[in-house]
Amino acid sequence: MTAGFDYNNLTRDQAIELTSADTVDKLDAENCEYRGGDDYQEWTAGVVIEGVDVLEAHYYQPKSAFTKADGEEVEDLSDLDWKIDHYSLT
Repeated sequence: MTAGFDYNNLTRDQAIELTSADTVDKLDAENCEYRGGDDYQEWTAGVVIEGVDVLEAHYYQPKSAFTKADGEEVEDLSDLDWKIDHYSLT
């Protein structure tokens, strides 16, 4: 791995530099899975690179985002604002 990067908190440009634009585009198209959290829930998606490294995209949603104004639970999670917070490479 290249020195000078925080591999647990990469920008999109850094992830592309360390892997490739195709890899990051593939990752961006993956569905994310719930990882846990309290006030903010973490969701991640990942792709394996050459069978060794894993590039992950990290998303965070406030717990309140899963409840509608009327108190009902959000049923369609695609209605939420899914923006990648950062990438990580392990």
